[in-house]
Amino acid sequence: MANPSHLAMHLHHPMLSSQMCWDAVSSFGQLTGLVTRPINPQHDLVSLHDSRISSAHEMASIPAGHSIGFYDGDRLVHVMVRTGAGRASGNKNDCVGVGNPIGWENLDLANGLNWQRGGVQAPPNHRLLTVVHRPLSDAGMPPQPPQLMQRMGQTYSGRLHPGQPYPGPPYPGQFGGYGSGY
Repeated sequence: MANPSHLAMHLHHPMLSSQMCWDAVSSFGQLTGLVTRPINPQHDLVSLHDSRISSAHEMASIPAGHSIGFYDGDRLVHVMVRTGAGRASGNKNDCVGVGNPIGWENLDLANGLNWQRGGVQAPPNHRLLTVVHRPLSDAGMPPQPPQLMQRMGQTYSGRLHPGQPYPGPPYPGQFGGYGSGY
C-alpha cells in the first residue's frame, strides 16, 4: 500500500483534478489501496455520525489517511483526505474557504480554514460548516462513534448519555451508506 501522505502531496494526476471532490478522494483511496471495496463516494466516505473536528488543534491531530467531510446542515458539501501535519488534499477546495476552484492540491487546513464556534465558517455567505472525519479505509462501513465501540453490558460515559447502557451494535442499514456500494 502506498503512503497516503507522500502520494497525496506529490500526486497531481489530471484524473483527480477533473473529478468532483468526493470522487477524487475515492479515486485517491483506490490508488493508495486504502479503499478496497466498491463504494458510493458521495455517501460512503464520511457521515454526520463520524467524529467531529471542532478546532485547528483537533485538525492538526487527525492521522493521515482519514477522510475529512464538510457538512452544511445535513448536506455534504466537500470531502478531502488528511495527509498529516494539519494538511489535507482535495479538489475544488475553495468552497470551504481555502485553495482553488479546481485542481488537486494539498492545503494546510489547521491554519488555513476559518475555525469559528466549533466549525468552519465558509464562503460565499459565511455559513458554519460541521467538519467530521473517519479512516478512508472504513469507507462504506457504518460509522463507529465511541458508544458503539464499547462492549455490551457497559455503560456509556459520554456527556450526552452518562450512565446509560450501551445500545449494542448497529443494525445493517442504520447509517446511510452502509453496504450501499454500487
